[in-house]
Amino acid sequence: MSSDDSYNTKLTELNNSLDILNQTIQNDKSKNAELVDQQSELIGLAQEHSESLLSDVNKLETEKETKKREAQLKENSGYRLTYYNYMILILVAGFLGYIGIYFIEKNAPFIPDYVFVILKIIVVSVAIIFCLKIYVIIQSRDPLNFNKLNLVKPGIDSPEEAEKKRQQAENEGDLIGAVSDKCSGKDCCGENTVWDEQKMLCVPVVEETYQNIRPNEPSNNYNVYK
Repeated sequence: MSSDDSYNTKLTELNNSLDILNQTIQNDKSKNAELVDQQSELIGLAQEHSESLLSDVNKLETEKETKKREAQLKENSGYRLTYYNYMILILVAGFLGYIGIYFIEKNAPFIPDYVFVILKIIVVSVAIIFCLKIYVIIQSRDPLNFNKLNLVKPGIDSPEEAEKKRQQAENEGDLIGAVSDKCSGKDCCGENTVWDEQKMLCVPVVEETYQNIRPNEPSNNYNVYK
């Protein structure tokens, strides 16, 4: 075999090997593409399943909160109804007591009339007082939660209202009301006042003159002379 034939044979084998390698690469690319498609499909299915589970969880939470709210409203209505029933029982008891006193009055003429009048007033008054107390209790409770008191929220003044109140307090001589911000010690004292360490409050400045200084008496406010 000549050298050219040997070279051609090797070249043919090399081309065949390259063709086989290229085919293998193409097959791998196809398999990789299929694998990527399968992974994308699995990811999509997982996302759909996750969204479905999240939606179910949200529905369950909403149903749970709704049932909890309904139970709380039923409990609240039950408490209110119980107190209203107390009022009805008191009114019925007062009415029966009043009727009883009336029959006794008709069948016991020897008892003075003023005794029955006093008893009737007592029965009616006691019934009304207890009903009013129960009504006040009902009105003092939160409309949505009977176990909580329905407290009035404190009002918050606007900056303009706060400044107006401060000016009014200052004009009226109310040193505490005139101080809008927190302060301590001498910082709380306004004009023509000084801090008294013994009294622990602001006191008016006393203008000392030679007429109100007694002989042999030292001045406690010797810095102010006019």
